[in-house]
Amino acid sequence: MKKKRWLVIALTFVCCGLAAFPSFATKSSLTDAKKKKTAIEQEMKRAKETLAKLEALKGDAVAYVKQMDATLETLSEELSQLSTDIEAKEERITITTTELQAAEVKRNKICGGGREGCDFRFFEKKLGKKLPKG
Repeated sequence: MKKKRWLVIALTFVCCGLAAFPSFATKSSLTDAKKKKTAIEQEMKRAKETLAKLEALKGDAVAYVKQMDATLETLSEELSQLSTDIEAKEERITITTTELQAAEVKRNKICGGGREGCDFRFFEKKLGKKLPKG
């Protein structure tokens, strides 16, 4: 009977000890879980702040792209206008070259092929223009 009693006492201590151990393990797990939760919440807060910063940068980038598009369009219009001006100048150069060639032919007929013996003032009066020197 004494053996039975000691066995019951030993089993009681074992059961009480086992009951206390899971409680300790649960408390430790709960503390770890709370720490993890806090760390995750902080990480989430940092992620939201980063997202807000990125959204602001995205807005800045969109505004910059719109500004660059407007500048590009303005430059394209200016380039088109300059191209039109160049074509007009080239046309005027062609016309002036043709007029000069015609004037040289006329001068050669009047002066006999050279400037040496020709009175240029007479020729300028006839053409109604001043001749370039040279």
